[in-house]
Amino acid sequence: MKFVGKTITTDTTIYDAFKVRAEAGVSLVVVDEEFKLLGTLSDGDLRKAILTKNNLSDSISKIYNSSPIVIDENKYSKNFAKNQLIKNKIDMVPVIDQSRKLINIVYLTDYLSDPVKEKIKIPLIVMAGGKGTRLAPFTDILPKPLIPVNGKTVIERIIGGFTEYGIEEISLVVNFKSEILKAYFSELEPSYKVNFINEKEPLGTIGGVNLVDLNNHKTFFLTNCDILINIDYSDLYHHHKNSNNDLTLVASTKQFTNPYGVCDLDESGNLKNIIEKPSSESLVNTGLYVINSSILNLIPNNKAFNATDLIEELLKGKKRVGIYPIDETQWSDVGQWDEFRKTIEKI
Repeated sequence: MKFVGKTITTDTTIYDAFKVRAEAGVSLVVVDEEFKLLGTLSDGDLRKAILTKNNLSDSISKIYNSSPIVIDENKYSKNFAKNQLIKNKIDMVPVIDQSRKLINIVYLTDYLSDPVKEKIKIPLIVMAGGKGTRLAPFTDILPKPLIPVNGKTVIERIIGGFTEYGIEEISLVVNFKSEILKAYFSELEPSYKVNFINEKEPLGTIGGVNLVDLNNHKTFFLTNCDILINIDYSDLYHHHKNSNNDLTLVASTKQFTNPYGVCDLDESGNLKNIIEKPSSESLVNTGLYVINSSILNLIPNNKAFNATDLIEELLKGKKRVGIYPIDETQWSDVGQWDEFRKTIEKI
């Protein structure tokens, strides 16, 4: 059946459900072993679970929506399904029989093959001045933003993801090999305009933001120049605003596997067991942020300052620092060789 890959059971972990949902691109249907409908699980359900301190290894049994919008097979028609999707602002609706067995799943994309992306008019700042030492020897010659990823530079892929959402004001904070980067864009002649902001000295991962004119903007996106993220940027923006955050950090699920056998000891210090190559799941900082301009006074002028330094200052001052969780399949760190090779295979 065509919907099997978009269904999960209640023993699925939050970590695994996040991955399945990211790959499916839509909300998931929760079923039992006989394919009877139990509920649905949306992107929002998963994010809420993570933000309310559920562990990634917990099952979804307590976080899914057990009272979803459904369509009885006897009432089903294309127009009825379309109206249900639009009226309830949902991306899919299950079709069930009298015993609640799943018959079909109808998706909004069945009617809107290319949904219009919401336009958001806030600036994008790309921190593009680093040396990219982890990508040597390529970066001995090229600036890191110009590293090619399947026929297109990293910086073009980053900017292209934002321009799809109407982002027009783009600033690149540059330092290392900046003239090469400027020359590339001059010859490229993109449809968008790029402002180059020159750091005289390296100012860390966020210090150069104070060189950008943000007087007319309350909020902006900030991203590193070695990450590729495939998300709905309008949803990220609204999450930031609705949460009343001063800074929102995009964090990715990540599974880490210990390459060794780990010794498990009892209370007396004696060996109970050896756990071979255990794995654990965590949320890690991707290097993408939404930031309110009102907090920029915390960044010192003409001094090296990192995003982590700013976050520490915000936490000390009891400011709101929020998290926007994404799945690791939606994030690629092309700033190191292992991840760069994986990205080449994935794109």
